[in-house]
Amino acid sequence: MTHNLEPPVFSIHSALNARHGYFERLFYSRTKQDMYKTYLWAPWIIEYMLKKNGFARVEVKPFVDPYNMAQTYLHTARSPIH
Repeated sequence: MTHNLEPPVFSIHSALNARHGYFERLFYSRTKQDMYKTYLWAPWIIEYMLKKNGFARVEVKPFVDPYNMAQTYLHTARSPIH
């Protein structure tokens, strides 16, 4: 609950979408309700983590998911074990 707003606002985490890297938060008050998405990661973070852990030929390509009709990214990399 956010006390410094008048009227007070309740902040509720309503969903987490790990596949697309965001969570949704509902801000609710007597007069207004708003839903916001907050992104937790970006494609460059995953690319960095793969390279940092020894993966070779890391590529990040735009990818359109035909089921969700959303733009996302496809990450490909070669395992350091092979």
